[in-house]
Amino acid sequence: MSAINIAPAKHYIEIDDNLLNEIVDLFYDKMLDDYAINRFFSGNPVIEQTKPLKKLLTSIFAGLTNPDQTTALIDDYFMAAFGKPGMQRTHIASDFDFLLEIAGGKDTRVLVFLSDAHSHLLKLKPDDFHYDVVISHLTNTLKELAVAEDLQDDILAVAESARNKVLGRG
Repeated sequence: MSAINIAPAKHYIEIDDNLLNEIVDLFYDKMLDDYAINRFFSGNPVIEQTKPLKKLLTSIFAGLTNPDQTTALIDDYFMAAFGKPGMQRTHIASDFDFLLEIAGGKDTRVLVFLSDAHSHLLKLKPDDFHYDVVISHLTNTLKELAVAEDLQDDILAVAESARNKVLGRG
């Protein structure tokens, strides 16, 4: 697995740790309550899922530029949030996708993984609909917490800039 370099879209975002924690906690509650996307998440306790996400976001917003560190943080989050007990790491989107491609029933897309643990999420085949739901929950969370509009715009820009990477479209 190669190292990943992810940084905020235009500039580093200054965000208070307490506000970041509030955003992640409320946002996560919304996502886990939503049937359209909650099936993607592991059964790990919420605190185990959010802790690596908070660490990843804190690093990204602080301007982490070391690709190896970024990859390790992403891997930790994806394993905590989407890895299922007993799942093996694999780079196959579906064990039988090749049959559909051979039969002409589907174009198999080439998946690009952010980290080894990212394959767990992509095996569940999230798409733009699911990502739109996540963005909607994030938008509603930021508004509900009365986050300043310019900070909302910056956070949403960072989230939107990760769409193709999270969906495996390198």
